[in-house]
Amino acid sequence: MTPSLLRVDLISSQALAPLNKDIEFFSLHGHLPPQKRSLALSQFRNHPSTSSSPAILLCTDVAARGLDLPSVDIVIQFDAPVDPKQFSHRCGRTARAGRDGRAWVLLCGRETEYVDFLAIRKIPLRQRGYIDVSGATTAQDEERLADPGVADLEQRMRTVTLTDRDLYDRVSRSFVAEAKTWSSYFSRARRRLSRSSKRTPSMRHLISSDSRISIL
Repeated sequence: MTPSLLRVDLISSQALAPLNKDIEFFSLHGHLPPQKRSLALSQFRNHPSTSSSPAILLCTDVAARGLDLPSVDIVIQFDAPVDPKQFSHRCGRTARAGRDGRAWVLLCGRETEYVDFLAIRKIPLRQRGYIDVSGATTAQDEERLADPGVADLEQRMRTVTLTDRDLYDRVSRSFVAEAKTWSSYFSRARRRLSRSSKRTPSMRHLISSDSRISIL
């Protein structure tokens, strides 16, 4: 999940889809016409997804609540939401109707301050090692090797962007808007942390207490 509808459209239709023909990608955001939105949701819900041929719904927060998606195995939050309630709503898309599920959030650099912010709201996280190209998980303190697939994907997205002037302009505006959002978030998060009387543990020792949903 990501708040950027531009990222949803770009990644689903032009970047990730050609990489693996066994994966079916669907996109969902608020700017889609109602008919296309219903069609994408129906196709994703009814897709015969398997471990070797999964279905992936790339979406904005329009899918964070109010939708009937009973069989979602994993939720991955590409961008962490500023509102912790929205974080919980996103995680709630999995582990429904007695099923198990996993919810991951991708953080890097200073974004790891988000862990302390969520701990204040009683939402514990557990750090995971890096998953390499073979699917193996490295130890948390193990040095991570460069993944050649990352550079290939970045180059693919640059190529697509530079061949479409309208897309280039939208990408530029999206980048500026995201930078402003995170700047505002860090300012508010520091104020909340400074008012907290408790010191939160380090990220490596935050473990989810809910056995049905693993928040990673």
